[in-house]
Amino acid sequence: MTPLAGLLGLLFLSACAGPSGPADVCPEIAILKDAARLTKFGERGGRDFMDIQYDAALTSIGGKCRADDEEVEVNLAFNVMVKRGAAMVGNDLTLPYFVAVLRSDQRVVSKRNFSAQLRFGSGEKALVDRINIRDVVAPLSKASGTAYEVVVGIQLSSAELSYNQRNNPN
Repeated sequence: MTPLAGLLGLLFLSACAGPSGPADVCPEIAILKDAARLTKFGERGGRDFMDIQYDAALTSIGGKCRADDEEVEVNLAFNVMVKRGAAMVGNDLTLPYFVAVLRSDQRVVSKRNFSAQLRFGSGEKALVDRINIRDVVAPLSKASGTAYEVVVGIQLSSAELSYNQRNNPN
């Protein structure tokens, strides 16, 4: 089973937000709970606090949408919060994340992968960055946009997903 399939199988959404726009066509926008956080450990394989390179979390999602006769276009934004860990070397990190459009039955309609290039300032222990994604397209349902959902998450390995499911309650 792929990490995304596992995430979708356990789809519990956090930070749910309806975008502003025509209410009957705008899909819900949310951060996928099990993919909202990444605790990145060092290469030596340890799993205590001294082995953490960084801890990243997605928060505060929102967006706007507009529709034509065939599709809904969503522009969204969310925060990435990162805390530096004891095992981090250097100031730069790349955080892979995705935006997916799901049908109401949780099947993936589309998925786009991205990478956030983040940099800690000299001496900084934490950072927050706002990420904007434009032009996420969902088909327009004859019923309503709520037949679809737009979710954001950190792209995790199977081991990282398992760690989140064991260590991040709620």
